[in-house]
Amino acid sequence: MSKPEGDITPQLAAFLTSWAQRTRPLSTGDTVTLQGLDCTNPGPDTQDLYFATGADHLSNVSALPATLANQDFLCTDSLRNAFFPEIFRKHTAVNNLHLVLRGKGRFHLALRAHDTEGSTRLLGDTASSDTGAPLRVSLGADWPEAVRMSALVQGRSGKSRLDSLTWETAAPREAEGRMVVLLRTFGRTRDVVALFAKLRREAALGDYGHFLRNTAFVILDASNGVGKRDYASVTAGGLFNVFTYAGANLGGGGNMSQVMLHARAAFEQAGMTPDEVLLLDDDLTVSLESLRRNWAASLFRTDTTMFTLPVFRQNNHRVLWEDGSMWGRFAGGSISGKREVIRPRFLRHGRTIESTADFQDMAAAHYPEYSTFIFQSLPAAILPDMGYPAAFFLRGDDIEYSLRGRRLGHSVLSNPNLASWHEPAHSYGQEYMSISHGLIVNLCYGQEDAGTMVQFFLQRALSHLGVADPMGLELYATILEDICSKEMFLAHGFAPRYLERLAYFRGFEKKFEQLPPEIIFEILEQGDARHGQAEHHFFLYMMPDRPVARSTGAKKARKSKTMRRDTASRIPLTQVILTNPNNWTQYIYRPQEAAHGVAVARAAARLYARIEQFSDQFDNLKDHYRRQLDETMRADFWRKELQERPETISLITSGQRND
Repeated sequence: MSKPEGDITPQLAAFLTSWAQRTRPLSTGDTVTLQGLDCTNPGPDTQDLYFATGADHLSNVSALPATLANQDFLCTDSLRNAFFPEIFRKHTAVNNLHLVLRGKGRFHLALRAHDTEGSTRLLGDTASSDTGAPLRVSLGADWPEAVRMSALVQGRSGKSRLDSLTWETAAPREAEGRMVVLLRTFGRTRDVVALFAKLRREAALGDYGHFLRNTAFVILDASNGVGKRDYASVTAGGLFNVFTYAGANLGGGGNMSQVMLHARAAFEQAGMTPDEVLLLDDDLTVSLESLRRNWAASLFRTDTTMFTLPVFRQNNHRVLWEDGSMWGRFAGGSISGKREVIRPRFLRHGRTIESTADFQDMAAAHYPEYSTFIFQSLPAAILPDMGYPAAFFLRGDDIEYSLRGRRLGHSVLSNPNLASWHEPAHSYGQEYMSISHGLIVNLCYGQEDAGTMVQFFLQRALSHLGVADPMGLELYATILEDICSKEMFLAHGFAPRYLERLAYFRGFEKKFEQLPPEIIFEILEQGDARHGQAEHHFFLYMMPDRPVARSTGAKKARKSKTMRRDTASRIPLTQVILTNPNNWTQYIYRPQEAAHGVAVARAAARLYARIEQFSDQFDNLKDHYRRQLDETMRADFWRKELQERPETISLITSGQRND
């Protein structure tokens, strides 16, 4: 049996005690860097996301110092280097701002403000001589509301050297300034190590010493067979305060609760509580500059708002995946404001950043309903009230945690000074967890009638029947069966049950393979009145009357993705291609085969029976899951869960920053 606190807590507490003794607190009046330059542009195609481009503009800045020729410009009016001060105005005690340039040579420095309508005005400017003294443009507490600010630097001598360009403040009060980053992983050890390698490289691009000194990383790695050697590069050189340990694999939500349980026990034993706790995902891309900016934004908090950030697509750095989200409301055609649908409303979803007009609205404070555990930053003082994330293996734990926080009075704010990149994925197993957990969230956070949920499952039944797909029918039948059983979710021993379900759905996914486009086109082109009709659909959320392509218009289908099925057509559907667009794999089947028809009939009958059962038991299920959710928020639930696990919770490695 594992020991949830006995073995690891004293070691983690000793690590935190040593770290806390080395941190440097802030005194009133100390200079604090709120934002420096982010020079981590990954390639030439995205230079304008970091620095404004144009004639005589220096935009390919990958490191500092940077050299400006006489009359050359460097402009920070970009997604990553504009300064959005609204978070400081509304949620901190910061009452002064200073744009500071340090370098050698002669410069002209202008500070500009841009509002949400695109208007620009000059807030101040200054010029330097050859003395080498810092250039400074200062603002008092009355800086404009809902603006982004940018710096325009011009070199006024041959080869002017820009050493740094920072937004600074004089600390309005004392602060310990300690932040603990909690990160959990399973099967992504290499990704975590690669993230720290990236942060190490970026540490050489600016003055991050105070931030790194005051930040401790606590990593739970539940992967099999991970040892000290795997994290040797992370602790090498004494750059990071990092504590890494092995534990049980309880999935994303369970592992977050596990690392929070150990961290909070260690805080208590060490007799210290950090100011801020940052919950971080294991497969995101984020810059050291973004992490430092978040730390700076949390130093002088005046309330308990939780901070998150815009999340962009990993495979297309310009495309915004979400800037926070709403859950179960204002989505799928629902405009009532009630929580009544089982899906998110991703805010600013799919927006492509091509010019400043595409992010000018980010100057206003933006409050989504929830943020994900990709990046969620909260004051440590609210952790006791918040409790622990729900016992969801994956998907939905962060949604529920955010909604819980809002219910307690802790709103969510997305900070546009930060950004991360992450690639979404979906599968049958992930759909199982997303819908199951989303349904439970709705039951626990305001849905009082089963009607819209019943309609959701009826629509799923019709869609998968429309293409004779038994796997989709089985998926949604299993969801309702497990919900109605009351044994699968939010109960002790949940992780092995999830693993069993996920293995079952991997059997569905093994039927898919990557097919060359010419094979798909050939299948579609062979269909006609004699051979029957072939259709191409996405594997989930297909619309039977709007296939991706069909045999009766395959050549047109190469150009159009919204072809309606002729419902009056008597051409039988004899072949279906299902595609998972997340990995572009396909599964081909023939609906008219006898065994296939029987499988469809059985799966449909099972799903319709479960829909009726769910509707009949709705009130009872609602009461049950509200009680169970309350139980899984508590430390006792997680202590018992870990005590029943066979894994050993043990130290992998730790290291302190050498200052």
